[in-house]
Amino acid sequence: LLDPMEGIRFRGYTIPECQEMLPRAKGGSEPLPESLTWLLLTGDIPTEANITDLRKDLANRAKVPNSVTKIINGLPKTMHPMSQL
Repeated sequence: LLDPMEGIRFRGYTIPECQEMLPRAKGGSEPLPESLTWLLLTGDIPTEANITDLRKDLANRAKVPNSVTKIINGLPKTMHPMSQL
């Protein structure tokens, strides 16, 4: 939400409120990207356990299945990237 007086709000929280309440990396001054992602997805301020679980889930989803890699590698080298999609 964009409030003309307070600026951008994420799930009702202003940017300064997010900077204050969201978890940070040890020694860090800004919130972890995963903590803002959790807030945007759920509307809740995350715990360390939530952040750890989200990291694991994102890492698992980032793996490209071997079948997809095989198909991509089998496409002609001269094929335009947009045609590959």
